[in-house]
Amino acid sequence: MAKKKPKDKKSQIKFLYNFIKDHKLAVMATVTKNALPEAALIGIAVAEDLSLICSTFASSRKYVNLKKNRAVALVIGWEKAKTVQYEGAARELPQDEAEVVLKTFLAKTPAIAKSLRLEHRVLYLISPKWVRFSDLSTEPWERFEVKF
Repeated sequence: MAKKKPKDKKSQIKFLYNFIKDHKLAVMATVTKNALPEAALIGIAVAEDLSLICSTFASSRKYVNLKKNRAVALVIGWEKAKTVQYEGAARELPQDEAEVVLKTFLAKTPAIAKSLRLEHRVLYLISPKWVRFSDLSTEPWERFEVKF
């Protein structure tokens, strides 16, 4: 029996949070200065308001892209035909804020915190603008969207 999709925005956000927190990886797309797409597999951690934390090296293509254009799109989860599409804006965290994030927010997920040491990395907070959940394993497909 298929699980009923959540109806109100608060329930939808809680459902999305629980789905995303079970996934430690996402594919993130950024845009080059020439408006060309680039995508990369990244590690993520999620907050209850659906903001995401991720990191990159300052030498990476995504770092260069995010300096010019903060808009990102992500795909989270794809197992069993269940997925989240996520569009948002990335903000580079200053060193002092990044350290607080690592100590508090990521303390809930120590495996990710270990991989996000700050020596050669830049930490980003991604704020959601639009999120869609899709379950394509049911007939008809189950979908809902949340706008922020």
